[in-house]
Amino acid sequence: MASVESETIEQARKRWQKVEKIVVESLEEAKEWISKTKEQTLIYGEISFDLVANTLQKTNQLGEKVRSNTFVDIGAGRGVALICAALLGDWERIVGIELVENRVESGKELIREVRQIFADEGDGKTVDRLDKITLLQGDAFNSENLKLYSNSGVVFVNSTAFNSSLMQALAQTMRNAVSEKTFSSENPPPFLVTTSRRIPSIIWHLKDISIQDCSWGNQTVLIHELNKQLAVEDFVSKHEQQLLGNQVPKELWSAVASCIVDEGFERAQGALQLMIGSEEEIQLHSLRKLEASKDVFLVDHAATFASRKDAFSAIEQVPGLKERVKSLIGISKDQAVNSENLVENMSEKLGSFALGAVLEGKVVEERYFYLPDEVGAAALVGNQTEKHNCLIVPIFYVVEKTAFSILFLLEDVEEGERLCAKAPDGEETASLWKSTASETANSGVVLNSEILDYAMQPALDDMLKKN
Repeated sequence: MASVESETIEQARKRWQKVEKIVVESLEEAKEWISKTKEQTLIYGEISFDLVANTLQKTNQLGEKVRSNTFVDIGAGRGVALICAALLGDWERIVGIELVENRVESGKELIREVRQIFADEGDGKTVDRLDKITLLQGDAFNSENLKLYSNSGVVFVNSTAFNSSLMQALAQTMRNAVSEKTFSSENPPPFLVTTSRRIPSIIWHLKDISIQDCSWGNQTVLIHELNKQLAVEDFVSKHEQQLLGNQVPKELWSAVASCIVDEGFERAQGALQLMIGSEEEIQLHSLRKLEASKDVFLVDHAATFASRKDAFSAIEQVPGLKERVKSLIGISKDQAVNSENLVENMSEKLGSFALGAVLEGKVVEERYFYLPDEVGAAALVGNQTEKHNCLIVPIFYVVEKTAFSILFLLEDVEEGERLCAKAPDGEETASLWKSTASETANSGVVLNSEILDYAMQPALDDMLKKN
């Protein structure tokens, strides 16, 4: 990682002052263009030289270990941060990715103008540094960029204008990036720098937070470092009540945490397989011996509903959902069935979870019903058999505010053996599902800043008793 010390910053600031005027003038031109467009997503502002300088100095101080000498800017705009990085240090690569083509073209012209100023002065060293800048047009969240991020020393994101969806996409992209590489003390992961918003992922530990100046005023700068072990501990502390309430054995908590914050759904690859059984029934079988003391798997939710009315509307309106639901609950694709009957037949595969909230001083619950994905649906056999070798329970991941399920074993499962699961609250869920025939289950309940806790039953019952 390029060294950025106080003396280096002062030298770089003198170089910056030579080009600051054209940067500011071109920014005004960019703002004028944006003001004329109706595209509301083009919110734009640029960070300052001091923000980049102070941030890179911080990462140098925090980075006891030598990191990659590549600087990456996600959502690079016109490449101002890239220019600052080039003036501040001798990076091997400086790469910016920007979605909006107009900004990229404007940025390339700006970089050429800045380069020419130093070329005219005969400052070959600065020209060489500026020549290492690459400004690309494209989607920064595309999987083709994952290797670039994992091989970087610093990944910078001016995320002030990012909404929650973009922050979630950033978190998922960076999780995928670091999962593709094995890091070590000799080859540590990159620092991830964001502005205004902390990345919603507990594998990224917040190392430093500061207030810096930029083109629209003071700005919070957050420096994150990958720490999966700390993430596991943090996950357990935040989800302990859910794990207890769902009777997940304590010996599996770390495995559950590792699965969720690191491995994700890929954990099932090479361990579980869908197979066609008798009467074309889809079954779930093990590809290797599975041990109850350590094997856990994530199960995604194919669809989530607030009530039967909600499910009926979704099946009628969402393309492809009706056919997928038929497949999940074991109805042949050739068999004609109307949406109302489909909703009625859904209960055997349904699970449910409740979220707790405080409204007008009282704790209330919001209940949701979900259909598990193909893996979960194939494992759920309900009362079709007396022998169940695994359980499927829901969990609400509070960091990313999303729900999925955990499949864990009640006993060791031999290679090739079928997995037969039941949901512990299956009968209760079926009863609740039938009671939502015409009313929306969560009518009148609004969850926003009043959210007290994301809790599954029976943890919510304890909250109600205390209040």
